[in-house]
Amino acid sequence: MKIDEILAEMPNLTPEELDAIRAKSYELEVKAIKQRLDDPDAKPWPPQGDPEWDRFMEWIEAEPDDHLPDDLAHNHDRYWKRA
Repeated sequence: MKIDEILAEMPNLTPEELDAIRAKSYELEVKAIKQRLDDPDAKPWPPQGDPEWDRFMEWIEAEPDDHLPDDLAHNHDRYWKRA
């Protein structure tokens, strides 16, 4: 199944099925992060000299903690481009 087919089917899923997808997605993300950390050729994190990352960090530092999204730590990629 291709990604566009999966995305098209998502509105038809039950809340339990969506939760299972979230859990599996998180599991795969953690696995990928662990692999990246174990890779001696991996690029450093956070990105060095990345203007978008720098802008994102400025946004975080400028906002009081109580105004940041509750899911920022887990979904930082969602907010990165918006900062």
